[in-house]
Amino acid sequence: MPGLEGTEAESLARSALAAWGLEGATLTLASQSGNTVYRVRTAAGAFGNVVRIRPPLIIQRADVDAFLAAFDDTLREVDAGA
Repeated sequence: MPGLEGTEAESLARSALAAWGLEGATLTLASQSGNTVYRVRTAAGAFGNVVRIRPPLIIQRADVDAFLAAFDDTLREVDAGA
């Protein structure tokens, strides 16, 4: 949906999380250019140590690069105890 502003995009993202049963997840703005991308953090797996990656069916190299950068940041935060 082009033209969504910050709070409208966040509201839509939170609605999507609720539809997936992830109401308690942490939502952080990762990037905003052609698309608004959020990083979603929630515990998964019996010990909270499972990484779930759900890319879209159609993905471009720039999207993969942006994901890998955000994932790398997340791993660094986890290593730092954030």
